[in-house]
Amino acid sequence: TPVSVEIDRLKIQPFYRYVLIPSKSKTALLTAGMTGSMLYALKNNTLAVYLDGNYLGKSTIDYKNLSDTIDVPITIDQKIIFKKEALVEYTTQKLIGTTVKQDMGFTIQVKNTSAKAVRIQVLESIPISASAQVEVDVVQDGLMSID
Repeated sequence: TPVSVEIDRLKIQPFYRYVLIPSKSKTALLTAGMTGSMLYALKNNTLAVYLDGNYLGKSTIDYKNLSDTIDVPITIDQKIIFKKEALVEYTTQKLIGTTVKQDMGFTIQVKNTSAKAVRIQVLESIPISASAQVEVDVVQDGLMSID
């Protein structure tokens, strides 16, 4: 007896993008993004994910937590290289009375070693204080957005 039976096969044209999280991982994750009418065709169950005819694995879509866009993880890609470094010139620590003020600056450099252009989303965390005695201010350089 068969273990599974294929009921439906969808061929979609997702938008691909690489997601980088420098503080959590040293590798880039290729994702397939889907929006709008593509989402209605998907069932609330396990998806078998194929890329260029090659089976990559399974993914599950949870409709209870679905937004207008979903990203299905596809694979780790070594063609996107990135590194996060502290900027020494923006890193200081000062004692002002009983208050310690600490400034930190970072740069994230990204390099695409493949011949084709790609979309890249860089996600990075900002420290949040649980104490009223510690304040965190974010100074932007205009090249990033905060969600």
